[in-house]
Amino acid sequence: MKELDLVKGIKDPTYVKPTSDFGFHWVFCRDGNEELVLQLLNACIDDKEIVRFTRLNTEHTVNADTVFRFDLYCECSDGSRVIVECQNWTKRENFVKRALVYSALAITDQLKPKLDYNIQKVYFIGLLNYNQFPGREQAITKVGLYTEDDHKLVNDGYLQIFVELRKLPDETDDNFSTLFLRAIRDLGKGENAEKHYTDERLDRLKRAARFSTMPGSEQEEYKKNMSTEDDIRQYWEEQVSDARIEGLAEGEARGRAEGKAEGLAEGEARGEAKAQMKIARKMKALSLSDEQIAAATGLSIDEIRGL
Repeated sequence: MKELDLVKGIKDPTYVKPTSDFGFHWVFCRDGNEELVLQLLNACIDDKEIVRFTRLNTEHTVNADTVFRFDLYCECSDGSRVIVECQNWTKRENFVKRALVYSALAITDQLKPKLDYNIQKVYFIGLLNYNQFPGREQAITKVGLYTEDDHKLVNDGYLQIFVELRKLPDETDDNFSTLFLRAIRDLGKGENAEKHYTDERLDRLKRAARFSTMPGSEQEEYKKNMSTEDDIRQYWEEQVSDARIEGLAEGEARGRAEGKAEGLAEGEARGEAKAQMKIARKMKALSLSDEQIAAATGLSIDEIRGL
C-alpha cells in the first residue's frame, strides 16, 4: 500500500522518457509505431535507407540459465537484421561484450535450417544515455571487422553502432537524424524540453511519448518503473564513484611497491568489482530478476544467486 501511495504521489510527466526501459518499449516496441522504428533505424544507419521491416522474436534461449532479450529485433526488406538496445546505466565494458554476443546470435539465427553461410548483414545499435567511450568526442562510434595493421575491412557482415546520446551537439541544425536522437534523449526530462523540439517532423515521436495517452494502468506501471530505475541509477552512480575512489587509493598504495600505473589500474578494477556486488545486492532488494541483474552488472547468474 505504501508503494502504491508513493507512485500516486508522483507528478504526471508530459512525456515518458524514451531512454528508460519502460519508455523505450512503450514508444518503439508497440504495434502501430512502425514508422517511429523506421525513423530510429534510419537516424542511426546511414549506409542505406530502410523503408520496411518485420519484427522478429526478441527472446533467445542459450541454455537453462541464460536467456537474452533484445529490446528491438527486426528484419529489413533487404534481409539484413537490426538489433536495438537502449541502455541507461551499465558497466561500460560489459555492454560492448553484450553487443558482440547479440550480434553473434543474430548471425547464427540465419544459419538455420542449413549451414550455407548465406548471411545477411547484421546491425547492432546501442542507444546509450551515458558515455561508453570517454576518450572520444564523437557521439556515434561504428565498430566493424578490420585488419589490425592497416584497418582494412575484412567482412561487412556486421556493424555495431554505438550512439552516446549525451555527446550529441545541442545546437539546432538541419540534420534530422541528429535532431531525432536528441529528442529521444531529452523528451521526458521536464515540461521545458518540449520548447526545444517544435519541428513538425517530431510530431509522431511526441504523440507516442505523451504520457496522457497511456491507459491508467500503464501510467501507474510507468511511474513505478521510473521510481525504481531512478533509485537504482542514483545508487549506481554513487557506489561506482565511491568504490572507484576507494580502489584507486588502494591501488596507489600498492603501486608504490609494484609500479604506480599497474597498481592504479588494479585498484580501479577492484573498486569497480566491489561496486558491481553492491549494486547487485541493491537490485535484488528491489526484486529485479537474476537475468536483469546479470545484464546490468556483468556478474554471472551463480554469483548473483550467491549474494
